[in-house]
Amino acid sequence: MSNERPTSVSVVSWFFIISGLLAVLSAIGYVFVAVSEPDAASPVWKGVLQILIAAFLVVAGIFFLKGSAKARLFLEYSTYVLAFFFLSYSVALASTWGYGPLFGAIVYLVPLFFINRALRNPKVMNFVN
Repeated sequence: MSNERPTSVSVVSWFFIISGLLAVLSAIGYVFVAVSEPDAASPVWKGVLQILIAAFLVVAGIFFLKGSAKARLFLEYSTYVLAFFFLSYSVALASTWGYGPLFGAIVYLVPLFFINRALRNPKVMNFVN
């Protein structure tokens, strides 16, 4: 492991840490609404699942900041899974709402592309190996 951490490692790590913490806060609100309103159409398990996934991303971001190769690999695969879900959800919405959701998916897919590119950068690979 190299002594000097590349800037992209810090940026990607903090992106996952901050967005994961925001997702945890969002999910806590989701669970609170689902529990407080028994007639709500939102089951609690969706919020709990979001909390678990976001917590894994936060932990992976912290370990990637420290130079963990396994965390880098986990974050890389997570970007593929997130891109797949964003795209599939947009296609499902496009069947009802037209092409608008597909264009909206670009807002999420473009940053994921650059994050994945940063995760596969040779400087990052040298830092974690």
